[in-house]
Amino acid sequence: MKILFALLAIFGVGLTGAQARDFGYEKFADVVAQVYGSQYGVIVPFFQMPDASDTDRQAEGYPGSIWNFGAAKGRNKGTIYTHQDQYCNPTPAPALLSSGTTQVNNWLYRTELSAGGDFTVTGATPADVIFQLTALDAKYINSFSIAITNTRRYYLPYNILKDATSRAAVSCGPNFAYGLESVIAGDVTIKIFFVAGVSSGVVFNIRDHIKANLHFKAEGKLGDSETNPVLVFTEGQKAFAIRAEPLPLK
Repeated sequence: MKILFALLAIFGVGLTGAQARDFGYEKFADVVAQVYGSQYGVIVPFFQMPDASDTDRQAEGYPGSIWNFGAAKGRNKGTIYTHQDQYCNPTPAPALLSSGTTQVNNWLYRTELSAGGDFTVTGATPADVIFQLTALDAKYINSFSIAITNTRRYYLPYNILKDATSRAAVSCGPNFAYGLESVIAGDVTIKIFFVAGVSSGVVFNIRDHIKANLHFKAEGKLGDSETNPVLVFTEGQKAFAIRAEPLPLK
């Protein structure tokens, strides 16, 4: 058993839900729901899937673990699950099953900001964000492109899943609200296209924010030219979507 409490102040969110709408994740949540079904939601930030070195199977990402999430709605039908690495695994955690699944093919999101840097979405407030970037930063971005390849779904047979979450709830205590049912992960490439003439200082500031927000290890690489830069992040096997249900599982 392992309980990990790594509270990330950068999110500015509580466990009961986001304090601000995130227009980028709202739309991406709808894409996830369209591709994988409405039972799957985006997980924010993405996290690394366990590997063979985790012999005790106590890292994040194992179906059968129990979690706390902040849950917010997508633009139309999706869900955004915000986590703060607050989870508990059963002992022992069951070994995962996996299968290939549909890829996300270069989904494009154009920022919803006016020329003056104001949100153009009905009902928007100054506290709202785009992929966790405030309008102050996001106004320099023209669009985001997200491609996710080599996608795999990680899961357990339902009787094993239900038993694992029950054992975790008994051993970890009552302060967890969700059981993690399955995870979808893949190799993620994110491209950020900036408006023409943006300064390198602004680009590098946004690069650092995105790296922290998404828990990326890689540095964003600058492409194209300094007068019209494109920032590219590439990461292998990041969990980006989950299926979670309130405890106890039925």
